[in-house]
Amino acid sequence: MTLHTTASPPPARIAWIDAAKGACIFMVILWHVATGAFNEAIYNDLPLDVYWTGLLTLFQPLRMPLFFVISGFLAHSAITRRPWGQSLTSRILMLGWLYILWASILLIYRTWLVGAFAPEQLEIAITGPIDYLAHLLLADNTIWYLYALVIYFTLCKALKAQPVVLLGGLFLLYLGADRLTDITNFSKLIGYGFFYAAGCFGKPWIERFYADVNVKRLLGTLIVLPIVMLTGRQFDLFYHPVTQFLMSCLMVSVSIDMLSLLLKRWSLGWFQALGKQTLPVYVLHMLLIYPMALAFSTLAVDTQQGTLLFASLPLLLGFAVLGLSLGIYHVLNRGPMKALFDLPKLSMQRSVQE
Repeated sequence: MTLHTTASPPPARIAWIDAAKGACIFMVILWHVATGAFNEAIYNDLPLDVYWTGLLTLFQPLRMPLFFVISGFLAHSAITRRPWGQSLTSRILMLGWLYILWASILLIYRTWLVGAFAPEQLEIAITGPIDYLAHLLLADNTIWYLYALVIYFTLCKALKAQPVVLLGGLFLLYLGADRLTDITNFSKLIGYGFFYAAGCFGKPWIERFYADVNVKRLLGTLIVLPIVMLTGRQFDLFYHPVTQFLMSCLMVSVSIDMLSLLLKRWSLGWFQALGKQTLPVYVLHMLLIYPMALAFSTLAVDTQQGTLLFASLPLLLGFAVLGLSLGIYHVLNRGPMKALFDLPKLSMQRSVQE
């Protein structure tokens, strides 16, 4: 996520990083639109909900692993070079504040929305204070990524002298995450730490090997990736952690090389601009998707013509949610309301400086 820090910005931004972050946040929105709203409708002629979920599941090994590799990459200096005091506010307190604030807003908002308008169609998010605390602590919400960043940063900084041991332990957790819990987002939080640590401690390697496009590497990964996917399907191992891990590594490599190649010809300005504003989009987009879920829960599409009209709807809704989220952010990010996207103390300091 793009977050304010107290340190000076780097002299130059790496273009593929911003473009990759922009692509990732749009994939997150599209996933939530398709699986959190679009699939609530009943499609009698063609199972569009199944088609869309299946299509987006193919990109599941890429979406969050790439996000976490980039997050770790960008945290490298704060983890390996700066003292704890310089990182406490911007990397731990602020992210923790934003997680608790927005997880609370979204849980209470969804609970009110469902209870007021569709108590029979959709499940209420929280049933009481204890349930609310459990959702926060077990990352059982849609913005668990912020919670994960606090944990991963703290772990990597505390164990920066033993990166190999840490990577080994996190890899074992990745392999066993689904067996440790049946809470989807908590399982992801347990498992994805490896990619964050790999991005952090592997930064020098990433900078060296991905400084420019390697066409042979790109073609090689593009050939191996479908072989791994098809083999996984053939032997019913597609969702096995090892298969998913191999797919994640290949997809991350392909994405970096592909974006670097595209950036040689086009600026991808839209994706790069979006990549610099991922935080507000991430915390705001579910405010728009929850009402969509209520609307779709009352729909039944009975004809083939109607189904075909709905076929591209998730993509269109994804762009609409993205645009509205950015619009809401620019309206809200003023004066005291800046504390919705920043640590209150820092937001007040920045307001005074402006």
